[in-house]
This record gives sequence, structure tokens and C-alpha cells, in this order.
Amino acid sequence: MDRKKKVLVATFNNSKSNYGAVFQACALSCFLKKIGADPSFLTLERRGATDAQKKGLVFAAKTLVRKLLSLPAKRHFKLREKKFRQFVDDTQSQVRYSDYEALMAAPPSADVYLSGSDQVWNPRRINHELFLSFAPKDALKISYAASMGSEQIPSEHEAIFAEYIARYSHISVREDTMLDVVKRYTEKPVSQHIDPVFLLSADEWRAQAQPYTKLRYDKYVLLYLIEFSKDDVRRLCALRRETGLPLVLVTLGTKGVGFADQVVFDASPREFLFLLDHAEMVISSSFHGTALSVVFNKPFLSFGGKSKPTRIESLLRH
Repeated sequence: MDRKKKVLVATFNNSKSNYGAVFQACALSCFLKKIGADPSFLTLERRGATDAQKKGLVFAAKTLVRKLLSLPAKRHFKLREKKFRQFVDDTQSQVRYSDYEALMAAPPSADVYLSGSDQVWNPRRINHELFLSFAPKDALKISYAASMGSEQIPSEHEAIFAEYIARYSHISVREDTMLDVVKRYTEKPVSQHIDPVFLLSADEWRAQAQPYTKLRYDKYVLLYLIEFSKDDVRRLCALRRETGLPLVLVTLGTKGVGFADQVVFDASPREFLFLLDHAEMVISSSFHGTALSVVFNKPFLSFGGKSKPTRIESLLRH
């Protein structure tokens, strides 16, 4: 029997709170196994902020404010972190390193090195390992549905971005807006592929779900909002009056806790899937919140947000 090809995936795989990040990694792992590969995921225990962020007073002040505001919900966040770690451990085979320096000192070997989806090629905050900087020069390097988050590449990062892109053997991106951007840095074909969450069916996702036992309503509108405005809140309250349905908010922090009928601080990824699957409607400003609404065939509204609207817009165009 032929040995399975070892695929080493570099992506945002071990988040403590980002549902979309762990879902896309889970889906990619499941799909690679289905096609006969042996996937493992590069896990850095410390990825950290960029040097510019570490030196910025604004960054430090915002971090302090977030910590102070989240104190009342801290025990819920700790529980959520534990649940996220369990989900990641359950759904991924991992190659662990303490940090980037440890990775470069003893990089892992594989038959194929793959940059997974999500914002692995964010040009404003270069994470070198997500560009497969550690892989041998002559190794097979592939990107699958890679995203940038922003199509504007700062001049100080353009040279390293171009160098890394040129190293890939095969390139696919997630957003249609990225095609022309990436083509400027390579003569190789650049294709567009779907996000990994679409590689699994609704029933396959349901097999990963687990009931959220603290849910107070049988029928509800699920909110998963990364960013939203005061106008958005007014529209949501109007929707509640029109439908008579309570608003159940899954939140990563403390924003929005004042208007929802139930706020969920501690849902595991499995419980999040349950909440989305059983909702009457989903409203989200998250790419993966929108994507999973499509997978589960849910009525949904998407708030694009001001900072990174092209991700959801590109999804809804196709």
C-alpha cells in the first residue's frame, strides 16, 4: 500500500476565540483526509503582535481598555478558551512549536507544504510562517484559497511579499479581488477557490455540532457580529419588533451586550454550529458566519463592515 502524502498546513489554526479560523482548519483537515492525504497543522504557541504594534501607544491603550471591559465576562472567556483548545485538538493533527524562532531552528518535513485559507497573506502584518518561509527551497509549496484581508500592500512589505509569492508552485486565492493583485508578483497561473468550510456538507458539519444547553429560546435570530454600528443596532431592534423573535448574540468580547435578549460568551465551536443550525435567521458581519449560513441554507443578512468588506462581497458574488 502506498504511503499517504504528508501535507503540512500553515494557517490560523489554533485560535482561542475565532470560530471561522478553527472551522476552516477543521474542514481542510477533513477534506485532505478524504482525498487520501495525511495532514498536520503547524501550531505556533506564540505568534504575537508585530514590532510596530508592540511599540505603539495606541495599540497598548486599546489592549488595556479591552481587558478592563472584559473583566465581568472573564470566567466565560476562560471556559471558551478551554473549549476551543479541545476542538482544535480533536480535529487537527498538530506539529507544535513555541514560536517562530524555534520553528526556523528545526522546521518540520513534509511531502507538500500548504498555505491554508483565511487571512494568511495579510500584507499589513506579515506572518512569515504562513508564507511557508520555513519550507525547503525546492519543496512543493501550494496555497489553497489564501486570503489577504486587504488588497493594499504597504510599500515596506512589497519586496518580501513578492519574494514569498514567487516561491509557490501552485497558487489559489479566496477572493476574486485578489486575482489581479497576486498575478502582479508571479508568472504562474492564479486561480480562485472556495473557502474550506464549503468542502464539507451541512450534514458533515452537523456531525461536529453539540447542543448549547444554556439556550433560552426555541426560535431566535442568531447574531454573530465582529463589527457593527449604532445604525445596525437600530435595524436589529426593528427586526426584533417585526419578527417577534429574540436576538441571541454570540460575542467575542463585550460589544453589543446591551441590546440582545441573550448574550453567549462561552460557546464552543461545536455549540456555535448548533446555535447557527437551529436559528430561524442569521445576521453576521463575519465571513465565516455568512459562509456557514450558506452551507446550512439559512436565511441571512450580512453586515460587510468598513474595514474588510471585500471578503463577504466576493463570496456573495459567486
